[in-house]
Amino acid sequence: MKHLLIAAGLVGAVALTTTANAQVSDLAQKVGSSSFKIGSYNPDKPVVRNGAGKNIFNFEYETTIQSVPERNEISTLSVGLIERGDMRIIPITLSQITRDNKRTSGYDWFSGYGVGLYAIRIDNANTSGNTKVMPGMHVTVGVNLTSRSFVEARYHFAGHYETINPSGLNISYGTRF
Repeated sequence: MKHLLIAAGLVGAVALTTTANAQVSDLAQKVGSSSFKIGSYNPDKPVVRNGAGKNIFNFEYETTIQSVPERNEISTLSVGLIERGDMRIIPITLSQITRDNKRTSGYDWFSGYGVGLYAIRIDNANTSGNTKVMPGMHVTVGVNLTSRSFVEARYHFAGHYETINPSGLNISYGTRF
């Protein structure tokens, strides 16, 4: 919960620095459009942070696979890499993203949720060190800064790797192309 509050604060702080007229281009709604994100992943559990640390650099590639403009929704497929120390997570996720078309706050917010497969390896004294693939899910909230750039907070609920839960919060900056 602490991480979700931090994420909301960071996204809010970035939103305050943007102009109220930030508009998403049609690029975000086009099937086949892509984005690249770089960010920081913060695992929840101390046992994961002990081996991998906090603020783990990561990246993610995302592409739009479906668009429903009349409902202001898109579906995306993404693949990422989170790795440092004795931990590696490769999230392969499907997401349903909805934009705030009315812009009641004056900003171009979006939110969503999704499911995916998480390839996880944690190699420490308490684990086997093998890569295991397990189901998981995530929730997302973000704000578009310009027609091509955005910030996003995504919480990954990854499956348990043996006795360890590698779930955590990812804060990213992204660009569309």
